[in-house]
Amino acid sequence: MELIIYQAVFLELSGDDIVDPDAAIEQLEYISWSLQQLSEADRLTFIQFVNEEALKAEAAGSNEELVDFLKTFPEAFGLIDD
Repeated sequence: MELIIYQAVFLELSGDDIVDPDAAIEQLEYISWSLQQLSEADRLTFIQFVNEEALKAEAAGSNEELVDFLKTFPEAFGLIDD
């Protein structure tokens, strides 16, 4: 789960000089689609994990952009409804 989350972080937060924007979007969409294929139980487990990662990042004083990304991850990747 950690690998998936931080791969998405890398793709989302890296500048255009590091990752081609079109390639990043394509991969982020694939990550989102893949996560939406999880069973309900696995989806809830993943959401709980990413929420814990957000709390850990915030407690550690991590970059605000990272914390915000993690906090919005479940909704942004279609794991929860609006």
